[in-house]
Amino acid sequence: FLGVTTSLCSIVLYLFSARVYNNIKQRRFRWEDYSITLATVLALIEWSLAIAATTQGLRQRSPSLSPKHEIQTHHILFASELLWIPTTALVRIGIAFTLLHFKQARPWRITLSLLIAAQILFCIINLMFQVVQCTPLQYVWNGAPHRDAVCTASNSVLASQYVHAGVGTATDFILAATPLSFVQRRETPILGGMVLISLVFLGLFATASSMLRITLLKAYVHSSNVQQDAVAFTLWSILEVQVTLIAANIASFKA
Repeated sequence: FLGVTTSLCSIVLYLFSARVYNNIKQRRFRWEDYSITLATVLALIEWSLAIAATTQGLRQRSPSLSPKHEIQTHHILFASELLWIPTTALVRIGIAFTLLHFKQARPWRITLSLLIAAQILFCIINLMFQVVQCTPLQYVWNGAPHRDAVCTASNSVLASQYVHAGVGTATDFILAATPLSFVQRRETPILGGMVLISLVFLGLFATASSMLRITLLKAYVHSSNVQQDAVAFTLWSILEVQVTLIAANIASFKA
């Protein structure tokens, strides 16, 4: 977990720094640059929270943890999950804005605009649903002092997350397949074609990560030992964000 995510985080920071350098050099900042910048900042915070969770007992069995560390781990994981929602939305929006510069045909503009609108809408809805799922919200990570809390049924919470994850996975697949339309052009250089194929591969890997995350969602929501069951769920969540950010930064270097 630490080795893979730290390595990819270093790659993300390197590519993002190169992106910022190129933008400063060209004196050009577009909507996708602001979106990816904010996504990178949130992704770093999310990754830092995951690292902090490992220091508090992530992957250990609950009986071996002190109550304080168990509560702190729950709290950190909840905060990390909240950040994951806008981070993935911002990365997808940034990629969609990038594609809008090259896809000027009306069907493409409508499709990409709808994808952007859908990401904004579902991001807001899911964030609101997560924040109001329990009153008081502290019950999510520390139920003992709040036994009289009123919470939404776990099946409803799970259903909302399935819908959000499904929309995200579909968006990842569409964005991953879009570069293939550039490869079909005869004037595409060999090196450019190889880069586009690599972008498709990264996009498909992000899609697969999202699908694997969906398969782990039910076990995570209904888990009696979040410290153990959250490891794979958190790993695939972070991998999806990091791989998508790598693809988004590579796509910005050269038209």
